[in-house]
Amino acid sequence: MHLSGLPRCLMTRPMRRWITSAARLRFAFRHFPLTGIHPHAQAAATAAEAADLQDRSDLGLDVARFNRDRAATGACGRVRRDVESGMESGEVRGTPTLFIDGAVHRGACDAATLLEALAR
Repeated sequence: MHLSGLPRCLMTRPMRRWITSAARLRFAFRHFPLTGIHPHAQAAATAAEAADLQDRSDLGLDVARFNRDRAATGACGRVRRDVESGMESGEVRGTPTLFIDGAVHRGACDAATLLEALAR
């Protein structure tokens, strides 16, 4: 799972672990780099994909492999497909965008609100 440095994205990090253990839930991550706001968002998303190919998102990367994977079309293609999917949904406007049972959740991202939405 990768998250950008955006405050709202970071805010969901502790809830994801707690909610996934408290509810039957599948959490899927998709890239949606906001390049108009964050000039390095595309590069960060591609780097996250390259790190994920090594099952590492923090330490211990094979740097030479990371650089090859980051430049390869696979990592770029994954990010491109995620963005296209978000655009096609018509619902993704920013990050994070949460969907519950296929419907976008526009409410707060605190644990109590998310658990309430999951219970509906």
